[in-house]
Order: sequence, then structure tokens, then C-alpha cells
Amino acid sequence: MNNITEQIHSSHMLYERLLSKFIAAQGVSESGIGINQASSFLVDLLKKYLDAQVTLIKTSSSPAIVATIDPGQSQTILFYGHYDVMPVAASEQWLSDPFKLAKRNDCYYGRGCGDDKGQLLAQICGLITYRQLYGQLPVTVKLFYEGQEEIGSLDLKSSVEQAKKAGLLNGVDYAIISDGTISPDGRHVITLGNRGGLGFRITVNENHYDLHSGNFGNVAPNAAIKLMQLLNRMIDFKSGRCLLPKFYDGIVQPTQQELAWIDKLPSPVHSPFSKREYYQRLMFTPTINVNGIASGHVGQRIKTIIPGRATAMLDIRLVKGQQCKQIEKMIQQALAPELNNRRAELEFLVETSPSKSSPNIPIVNTLIQAVKHATGDCLIEPVAGGTVPNYVWESFLGVPVVSLPLGAASQNAHAANENMPIHVFDEDIAIIAHLMAILANR
Repeated sequence: MNNITEQIHSSHMLYERLLSKFIAAQGVSESGIGINQASSFLVDLLKKYLDAQVTLIKTSSSPAIVATIDPGQSQTILFYGHYDVMPVAASEQWLSDPFKLAKRNDCYYGRGCGDDKGQLLAQICGLITYRQLYGQLPVTVKLFYEGQEEIGSLDLKSSVEQAKKAGLLNGVDYAIISDGTISPDGRHVITLGNRGGLGFRITVNENHYDLHSGNFGNVAPNAAIKLMQLLNRMIDFKSGRCLLPKFYDGIVQPTQQELAWIDKLPSPVHSPFSKREYYQRLMFTPTINVNGIASGHVGQRIKTIIPGRATAMLDIRLVKGQQCKQIEKMIQQALAPELNNRRAELEFLVETSPSKSSPNIPIVNTLIQAVKHATGDCLIEPVAGGTVPNYVWESFLGVPVVSLPLGAASQNAHAANENMPIHVFDEDIAIIAHLMAILANR
């Protein structure tokens, strides 16, 4: 296994050069700037260094890339990442050009270093490392790299369906997702699931326009007050719990093994909850949350009006056992009187199902070994509190999904001075190479 460390060290300049070119390609999905350059870079890289069979899947904007490496092996593993990046905001806060790789403080800096170009490239470099040492991979590897993640993975489901129909995803046994971050204490993490997300907007229309509170107070309805009444039907504002009937029915509780893994996670900082309760709330408990409310006047001086319109944005984090459509039906029923008489409007904006794989699937133990070989330790998160579209692989491809985040907790994703510590990049590459080495001995 020391050969892997030595090979990564000897290939360091190559991998750094590849990262530099990848960052320079930009690939901002919101505007489309550099998308063709970024996707072309990946296609050329995969063909040149991994002899990959590469297909582009057309979407409404950035193409998805599907690659197959060393076909015909008895086992097939799919790796996912995304090559698009967020736009650069607050450019004056960057200490270097966001699209020119910089090195300082033992870190690489540039837009996408952490989210998700650096992680995606670490996957590829890990495969290159193994092939340089041992030749053909011990398993067939499928790579699925999308270019729309930063705009909500708009066509991910349809892209996967297209790839499946074309036979590009045949035989996949497991999907490994690399996005997100390792533990703040520097230990690498394997995550077995994530909460889903349901985002929606409620708009109340009481009057055609704002009214004078002196002329219409006590005789005209107030949209802001009505909106609060509607929210009170759905949320207990004292406890924060959801009031929708049967909202908590069917929720899957953590196993003893999952609780043991939770007990090994870093202790939360400044939390009123015990470690176990803290993580159970984040991983196994759904939430209902108000993102924002807009209505009336909140300027420096008083404006005595009765608001005619009020809007609230909300999100619900779902856990395994809940389904988006069922929750949507509950919300519609709770607001039915106002929806039926058109005093309220309801619009669903985001719908992502939760995902959770069994801790007993063989790839979990294999990944744990790979991470320990490469870094010395490994944490297991039964569920991530956030929302990513892992359900697509679970539902549309029918395979277990495991997340292997490869970004540092301090990566500044979506912000100025986004970065990847150099040692973390090297560890990431080593994890993938060790994974292949362990699979070769199975």
C-alpha cells in the first residue's frame, strides 16, 4: 500500500497541473460561461488517462458526462460528481483570481477547488494512480458527472433515464457520491443517507392593494395576519414541531449500530442538546422551517397600512419513511379553505426525496477500510442533515448509494477564497486508489 503514497507523490505535479486547467475552464452553470470548456476538459482527460468510453448526455443547458472504464469486470461501481461551479460574487474579497489556481497556506485556491471540481478530480486521479501501478481496474467503473448541480440538478433525473435507456449504466452495483465536506476535525466521513427537501411558497391575497388602517381597520382583512394564521395551522411555534396530521408517521428510527456511529462523531459546539440528541435531530427527525416572510411596510418610519398581500417561503426536510407527494397533500388539505376560495396560493418549488442505504451493504465496510488505509481513521454519518439528489440513483437506478465527501470543512464553498488543503487532496486521491486495491483482493 505504500506504493500508492509514493505514486501520488511522484504524480503530484501532473495532478496539480490538471487541477489548474480544470479551474481555469470555469464552468459556471448559472450563466453558461466556460461550460463547454469544462466538459471538454473532462472528456479529453478521461480518454487520455483512463482510456474511458465517454458519452455526452444533452440537457436543457450543461451536458452530463457518462464514462465507462475497464468494462466487463464482475462488479460495477458508479462515481458521481459535478463539474459546474457557482458564480463569483464579491470578487473584491478574493485574494487571487478565482479562475487561476493559487497556492498559499498549504492550500489550493480557486472557484471549484472544493465544490466540486477538486473532489471530482480526486476521484479521477485516484483511478489514474491505481492504473499506473497495477494496470486494469479490478471493477468496471462508471463516472456520471453533471453540469447543473449548482442550479438545482434540473435535468439529473431525465439524464439518468436517458443514460439508462442507452445502456450506459448497465450492471451498476453501487453509487458513490463525492460532494460535501469531511469532519471539521479533519477526519474523513462516509455518509449513508441524506434528508430530502420540499420547498414551497404560500401567498395570501386579501385586498387588491394596501389599505389605510384608519379608514379600514377592524373592517378589512389583513393579509399578514391571515398568513400567520395559516402558518399556525402547520407549525407549533412554541416547540417548532409540525402540526400536519400524520407528518411523523412511518419515520425510520436509528439502529443501535447507527447510534454507536453517532456517538463517535465530534461533539456539537454551543448546543443545548446532548451529542446523541443533537445528531438524531439532524439526521432522523424531519423539520418544517420558515425561510422568510414578506408583507406590508417595514421602513424607518411608520406607514399605517393594512397589507393586501403576504408571502412566506418554507422548507421541509424529510427523512426516510416520508414521501414528498404525501407531505404536499397534507399541506394542501391544511390550506384547503383558503386555496379553494382563492384567498391563498400555494406553489411547490423544490421536491427532493430522502435517501438512505443499509449500513450492512458490503461496499460500506470496503470504503471504511479504504479511508482508514489512506488517512488512519474514518467516521460514519448514518444520515446527512442536508439535501442532495441521491434518491435519483436509489429510485431510478435501483442501487444503494453511499456518500464519500472529499472537501474540507473549511473549503468556503460558494464563497470567496474557495479552497482545498493540499494534504486533503492527496488523501482523497489515496482513498480512491486504496478502494481499488482492496477490491482487487476480494
